[in-house]
Amino acid sequence: MSDDYREMADVMREFADARDVPADIIFGMKTKAEVELGVTATSVGISAGLAVVTTIRMERDDHLQLHSSTAPVAAMRRGRGIRGSGT
Repeated sequence: MSDDYREMADVMREFADARDVPADIIFGMKTKAEVELGVTATSVGISAGLAVVTTIRMERDDHLQLHSSTAPVAAMRRGRGIRGSGT
């Protein structure tokens, strides 16, 4: 009878070990997701901070053109045309 109990205990240990593998995998995936979330939050924070700096700088520069690519459009709207375009 005690051999049956030992065999049953061995089977239960193997079953418990087999159940630990998926738990370890899930824990690893959870840890990876937490790290990715932290990286994303950091990126969003940096972007928000830089947006504030950009806004302050634009206000300080008396609202100059946002990008050099908008200057030709602004010039056309003012009726000056674009230099060197042949028009």
